[in-house]
Amino acid sequence: MPIRITVELIPYGDEDQKQNLAIIDVENDGTGTYEMGNYIVRAEGQCSVGGESIGWDGYAGFPKRITVRRGRGTYLDLAKEAMRIL
Repeated sequence: MPIRITVELIPYGDEDQKQNLAIIDVENDGTGTYEMGNYIVRAEGQCSVGGESIGWDGYAGFPKRITVRRGRGTYLDLAKEAMRIL
């Protein structure tokens, strides 16, 4: 069961003009320990690089793997770490 993060651009706070920048899924890969969890991060969507629209996998090399210490606040820690690698 993944954690899903949606990143949207809302120009001037106008919801009618919002653009989906990325959908990020973070899922446990089952190889961690009691103290540390290993997760696969996948990103979908288009980003603009040098005026060209390309997918996150082509731009940033997704999927990626992260390791996060388990414990209190793990879901928030996962979201923070996933956003850090964008």
